[in-house]
Amino acid sequence: MTTLLVATPFLFSLLTFALGRTHRAAERLALAGAAAHLLITLLACLRLPHEQLDSASRLVLFLTSFLYFAVVAHAQQWIPLARQIEGRSDARRVMASRPFLTCLWAFLGSMTLVAVARDPGLVWVAVEATTLFSAPLICFHRSAESLEAMWKYLLICSVGIALALFGTMLLGHAQHLARNGAINPVWYKAAFILALAGYGTKMGLAPFHTWLPDAHSEAPAIASALLSGTLLNCAFLALTRIAAFAPAELVPFINDMMLFFGAFSVAVAALFIIRQTDYKRMLAYSSVENMGLVLMLFALRESPCGGAYLVNLAGHSLVKVALFLVAGNILLAWGTRSIGAVKGLFSTHPAQAVLWLVGALMITAMPPSALFVGEYALNLAPGALLWNDAVGAGNGYGRAGGRETATLRSAQGTGHRAGIAAGDFGLALWGALLYLYGVRPAVKLLETFNARPVAFDQVPVLSLPELRDEMLAAMGAPACRVLAFFAVPEEAGDGLSRLVSVLGDAAGKRLFLGSALCREQYASFTPLLPMVDWFEREIAEQYGVVPAGHPWLKPIRFHEAWNGRNAFPRERILPGVADNFRLEGCAAHEVAVGPVHAGVIEPGHFRFQCLGEDVFHLEISLGYQHRGVERLLEGGPEVRTIPWLETVSGDATVASAWAGCA
Repeated sequence: MTTLLVATPFLFSLLTFALGRTHRAAERLALAGAAAHLLITLLACLRLPHEQLDSASRLVLFLTSFLYFAVVAHAQQWIPLARQIEGRSDARRVMASRPFLTCLWAFLGSMTLVAVARDPGLVWVAVEATTLFSAPLICFHRSAESLEAMWKYLLICSVGIALALFGTMLLGHAQHLARNGAINPVWYKAAFILALAGYGTKMGLAPFHTWLPDAHSEAPAIASALLSGTLLNCAFLALTRIAAFAPAELVPFINDMMLFFGAFSVAVAALFIIRQTDYKRMLAYSSVENMGLVLMLFALRESPCGGAYLVNLAGHSLVKVALFLVAGNILLAWGTRSIGAVKGLFSTHPAQAVLWLVGALMITAMPPSALFVGEYALNLAPGALLWNDAVGAGNGYGRAGGRETATLRSAQGTGHRAGIAAGDFGLALWGALLYLYGVRPAVKLLETFNARPVAFDQVPVLSLPELRDEMLAAMGAPACRVLAFFAVPEEAGDGLSRLVSVLGDAAGKRLFLGSALCREQYASFTPLLPMVDWFEREIAEQYGVVPAGHPWLKPIRFHEAWNGRNAFPRERILPGVADNFRLEGCAAHEVAVGPVHAGVIEPGHFRFQCLGEDVFHLEISLGYQHRGVERLLEGGPEVRTIPWLETVSGDATVASAWAGCA
């Protein structure tokens, strides 16, 4: 059965590669194959004897298969959406499904081999294979940053794996020199030190962790989830394979080394987590911390901690996979990994916000998280001097007997652990099967891309409050801007106008279109969306549609409404005659420039409000020259369209003509 377990992923890897350019078929095959591998894994965990598959191997194997299935299910919609958003402007920006899923399958096969292998040499081969097959996954986005992260991952992990190979060879030499069945302690000590440095590099222990933040932050969400939730477990399992050969006299030494590097990893991760501005890097450093805790608990496995390291390992994998998948959803919606730039998540994407909040509480070991069991066990374990000194001997922590030990053993009972882990299991399943619910910044707006024609009838018609709320929700993303807000008279001719909004998402190269119907007036959007100030003033000037509640409604180009329904009194429709901002004070002064300028630029009046040499406000008045170009362009294009466009603005002749041609 172990042969079938290992062979299945590699078989699906070959089938995926043979499918050619059929993206959707490869993605559906991945889901079917992941379900088959999970079924075989469940049968193996139930039927294989303990001598062939111990408890740690069973847990790592099940977590690897289950989380792979969850990630692939999530990827059914994540990959097409990521390709649509990030690769629309340039298809070369994202990796095709065939090579990506081919490597993903081979990655699963190598991790499965780590879980079922017992021989240290075979384990080393499998761990090295995980490096080779997972490296291309980091380059999904094909950016300079992801390429750098991939090579950094390959270089640092290859050095670590080389140290682990040397340690494995020394372990074989120590076994060769064994006397009376006892392994040579001198050679074993050297072998374990090298193995700890080598597999600790792949496990993300400090100070060998430097590849991990870059790889996790630059890799796509589904790859980051597997790197953190399954690959680190495999590296830890490989280290336990070496530790299992320790002679009795060296057990305290190797436990002390694991305690030191585990505590050092926790300390380093804590220092770096609080300095992060990238939420994916923050999750990466959280993995460094949790793997340090797992290593410390494993070093204390002979104490009352018992199997707490397995509980911690499972809790971290389940929660961290869910968090990375949610992080990928947020990245698609907002186009940034900056913590400070993502604001108002509960109003724009409530489902993602709830998942992130619950996952954050779980990963910080808040009860009922399974991670709480591990950290509580660490405080009660004898020999965990760093923790015992921190809480103080007066509280009774660190003693092997008494009420604390009984409490710990009760907390680690089978039923209680199952109840605690169930919460993490549900969270991970929820996050994996969410299918990107609520990812799109504006679900009621029409999504399109630049240079793609859209029929006017396809633009959704919302109510005015709905249009305003959708614009507000979309503008929560830092890269989203209002590109246009204009009115179009309805053909019925009864005074009905259609307000059209065009939003642009620079990060995803997307456009969002929406509209609403109104007659003589509507509640102004400017108090909530200041960037539509001039747009609303222009609509009022052109069609007489008044934005009620506008903070400062006045003309822009000073002409009568095109439909004869003026929004301003007749006496105010004179060039330059309008209220202007004024800076009061004895030292304040105003500098007026124009409306006549040297050169070929359009006439315009510039009013600078100054205090000394500091300019506090600039107000621009246009409308001193009217040529009726907009009306001439209606019904075009025709022979004279390009010459008319070239005369719109003398200092932007080429730009105007190019925009008209596009």
